[in-house]
Amino acid sequence: MVDQPKVSIITVCRNAQRTIADTLRSVASQRGVSGQIEHVVVDGASTDDTLSVVKSFPTVRWISEPDHGISDAFNKGIRISKGKWILFLNADDHLADDTVLQDVLPHLDGAWDVVYGRMIVVDADSGAGLHELGNENAWKYLHQRMTLPHPALFMKRDYFDRYGEFSTEFKIAMDYELLLRGHDSIRFHHVPRVLTRMLDNGVSNRASSFQRAAEMLKAKNVNGVGRAIPNFLHYAYQCMRPIADRTFRDLPLVGRVYRRSVFGVRRGF
Repeated sequence: MVDQPKVSIITVCRNAQRTIADTLRSVASQRGVSGQIEHVVVDGASTDDTLSVVKSFPTVRWISEPDHGISDAFNKGIRISKGKWILFLNADDHLADDTVLQDVLPHLDGAWDVVYGRMIVVDADSGAGLHELGNENAWKYLHQRMTLPHPALFMKRDYFDRYGEFSTEFKIAMDYELLLRGHDSIRFHHVPRVLTRMLDNGVSNRASSFQRAAEMLKAKNVNGVGRAIPNFLHYAYQCMRPIADRTFRDLPLVGRVYRRSVFGVRRGF
């Protein structure tokens, strides 16, 4: 067991027997980071074989008990983990290759609050890459929407000491709301490589555009970010964004600008 790890990777799950092995394996296979990471699983009292899979990875610490949603599970993970930095890597996510952490660790020595890289969203059925999130300027547009890929985002533990834990009032945009609490003072650093791959069947992806937009608007209002009219207009756009994506992304010239827009999305793998 790692006594004082540099990074705690927290995986929350419930009934994830089909996908969690890939998540755990992607962490266990990391090279060159011995003694610097710990992996904590917070299971929401699974009724399938999730725990059997977890127990097959002897270096993983885990708890299994009922919870009150994803935010509550995240908070449990924060409390029982020990690392100076925290990465939330859920059962639909996995590290992109076996040198991700080796490449990221040197970046964690700077005076940053948040260190993030890029993430590929993957079709759960075919395994094909759909789009990529997390360019170097993505953090500049947090006042509009959640532009940072949470499974590719390392947060310093003292950020939680300063701004608190995840709010259980949010079911989708809890990560966005937490970042907005310190949006005026967060020091961001970008790692120019793909860190994680995320299946497109997670909670946030299954939610409708209206649900996602409503929670992002609520997060802005709670934290006093933006002004009423621009916030409402952006809310309306986010509700209609799936239509806009299908309409503009693949158009010549216009599509190229759209894909490299303020939303930090790139396509074309």
